[in-house]
Amino acid sequence: MNIENSYLIDWLSFTVKVGSPLEAIEQVGLGKVDFVESESGRYGYERAYTMGGIINVFYSENRSDMGVHIEMTGQGVRIFEGMMEAEGLTWFDVFSHLQGFVSFSRIDLALDEFEGLVSFDDIIGKIERGEHVGRCRAFKVIAGRDSDGNHTGTTIYMGSNKSDVMLRVYEKKYERQQKGYEVDAEIWNRWELVLKHEKANSFVAQLLGNGYNFGEIFKGVLSDLIRFVEPSNDSNKRRWAVSPWWSEFLESVEPIKLKGREYQPSLAKTLNWVEASTLTAIKGLSTIAKEEKVDFMKLLEGANTHNQEKADKMVREYKGMRPVEKAKFQTRLQKIGQKCP
Repeated sequence: MNIENSYLIDWLSFTVKVGSPLEAIEQVGLGKVDFVESESGRYGYERAYTMGGIINVFYSENRSDMGVHIEMTGQGVRIFEGMMEAEGLTWFDVFSHLQGFVSFSRIDLALDEFEGLVSFDDIIGKIERGEHVGRCRAFKVIAGRDSDGNHTGTTIYMGSNKSDVMLRVYEKKYERQQKGYEVDAEIWNRWELVLKHEKANSFVAQLLGNGYNFGEIFKGVLSDLIRFVEPSNDSNKRRWAVSPWWSEFLESVEPIKLKGREYQPSLAKTLNWVEASTLTAIKGLSTIAKEEKVDFMKLLEGANTHNQEKADKMVREYKGMRPVEKAKFQTRLQKIGQKCP
C-alpha cells in the first residue's frame, strides 16, 4: 500500500449534453467498460447502463433534452484511472477534454494523509467552543463504537450536505478495517472536499484556466470554508489569529501531489469474509459428508439456490480487473486458509 500523503479524485459525476447514452459513453472514454443495461434509473432518469453500481450512465428515453448523466463512485474512478493510464492520459488531459461538452455535478477531492497532521480532538474542541470563522455553519461529529465499546473511527462533517461545498474528515483506516480489508498504515486519515455544481465547475476552471495545482485549490477552498482561531479580547472573531496548528496544516497540504489509487475490488472483501466466516463450517461439513460417503463439493457445485445475479457480478468484476489486480487476487485466492509464517 502506498503510504505517501497524496490527493485523489474520489467521486466524479457530470451531465453530457447529448441524448444518446451510447454516444455519451464513447465521448467520455468509457467505451471499453463492460456495462449491463438496467431499468432502474435515478435523478429523474428512467434507465441506466451500469458496471456493478460503481460506474453508472443514466438516461431518459422520453426526455433526450435531459442529456446523459454519468456517475463514478470512488471505486469507479479507480477503474477509470486504469483506462487513463493505459492511454497515457492525466487528469489534466481528461478535464480539458470533458470541459467542452459536460456540466460537472459533483467532484470529491480527497487528501489521504498518514502522519496525523491534525488532531481530531483539536478540531472537535474548537467546534464545541465556537472558535472558528468562515462559511461553515453546520457541524456533525460521529464517534463510532462496536458492541464491545471499541473505537471504530471518528467522522467530522463541516458544512451542509445540501450546500455546494462540504468537508468530511474521517479515520479511513478504521473504515477499511470494518469492511474487511487489511490496512498496513498506523494512521490513515481522509480529508474529503465534496464540491457540487458551481463549485465543481469552478474547480475544473481553476485547474485548467488558472494553472493551479490540486494542493493550491484544496488549500483555497478549505481556507474559505473554515478557519480555526485563537480567542482574544477582540469582540470580532474574524480578527482573531488563526490557530498555529491550522496554519501549519494548510501550508503542509499545498505541495502534496495528486496520485491515483489502486482499485480495491469487492472480491477481496468477499474472499476475506469467506476465510474468516465460512471456512470452518465448510471444513466441518465436508468432514461429516466424507464419513457418510457424500461428495460435499459436488453438491455445492450443483447447488441452484444461490443468487446467480450476484455470482455473475463477481465474474464481471474479475474480468474487469487490470492485469496487476488480477495477479494480486490470484495470489490471495491461492493462499486462502493458509496462516502467514
